[in-house]
Amino acid sequence: MNNTLTFLLCSNRVYLSPLDEKTIANSYEKAFTKGKREIDFMVLDEMSRAVKGYAYAFQTIGYYAWRFSRELLQLNEEVLKQTIRAAKKGPF
Repeated sequence: MNNTLTFLLCSNRVYLSPLDEKTIANSYEKAFTKGKREIDFMVLDEMSRAVKGYAYAFQTIGYYAWRFSRELLQLNEEVLKQTIRAAKKGPF
């Protein structure tokens, strides 16, 4: 075995299809409603589009939106701006 190969390069690859935008929006809506957040549905649509089908982006954007909406319990335009900025910046 080649010692320069990493574990990920040696492991089997599993290809996943992109997440569906409608499913993403429904999942976010359910989570934020359950969390007693007031939802701006235009913002919800923007968040869902920002994911671009990537599971990691779905988790990251959801995490930041939840965190930034905690104080006012609102998923609004300001939360969206903070969320997108934080998701692009990097690690939690």
